[in-house]
Amino acid sequence: MRRTHVVLAFSACLAVSPLLPVVAAAPDLANVLLLQGKKKAPPKDDPAILKTLKELKSIRKDKKGSRDAEGVKLINELTKRYPSLNKKQQKAIAKGLGEVFKAKRTPAETRLLITAGEALSKFEGEGAKVLAKLCDDRRFGKKEWLIFRGKLVSFLGRPAITGAIQKQLIDYCTRAPDDIIRANAGGTLRHYSKHDQKVRKEITKRIVKELAGIYGQSLSNSDPRDTQRKSYEDTYATVEGPWMKTLTALTGQKIKDPNEWQRWYNKNKGKNWEKEGFTTRAVNEETKKS
Repeated sequence: MRRTHVVLAFSACLAVSPLLPVVAAAPDLANVLLLQGKKKAPPKDDPAILKTLKELKSIRKDKKGSRDAEGVKLINELTKRYPSLNKKQQKAIAKGLGEVFKAKRTPAETRLLITAGEALSKFEGEGAKVLAKLCDDRRFGKKEWLIFRGKLVSFLGRPAITGAIQKQLIDYCTRAPDDIIRANAGGTLRHYSKHDQKVRKEITKRIVKELAGIYGQSLSNSDPRDTQRKSYEDTYATVEGPWMKTLTALTGQKIKDPNEWQRWYNKNKGKNWEKEGFTTRAVNEETKKS
């Protein structure tokens, strides 16, 4: 009995002793979870962005283009700031750069427009939506704008947006009346190498089929007077390089013959490309810039 009293007395001393460390109470679990689940507030509007866009609009309206070099610097600054801005201001920048293309410039005066197009290609979906419309702008459908429009098509593929934009690029690749547009569209589809095999297989199927068809038509006869055959020959010469690079990027295969590509695809279209290693995720720097 005495031993019990001693233990109880000692326990009481432990409970009140100021010399012993005090254990902090555990934080409320509900509060911890609340803090963890709390979303970070979006950045506030930067008033400098609106000011820059107004200045860019003023430069765009200058018909002489005497301030285009200044406009290029403003676009580069907006591009640099873009990732740190809120969604509203990002949309405003994409819209503002799209309006740059209203500038009255000739095909020989496109520095400002090219800079805007390249910037839009870095804005993922927001930029791609603007570029998709510009690629079908009737103004740039004129013959003298063909080279420029080809650049816009190349920019459109860089974000590698699936769905409608992917379809738009495939349509340009397989059906456009101008070889330059076909070549650029097929070439820029290489950026879709980052996607899963479903996307890559679809693009590969369409390019392989079209490439083999063009190649076959270019060899249909040896009559130098056959203008249709010569047309296919010219088309093949234009699209061969960029399309082959895309096929390699999508599949990891280094095949140089269109018929061999067709045989490879027919043999492997039903396989799991991920398990087979039919992929190249990385696109080298030279390819990214073209």
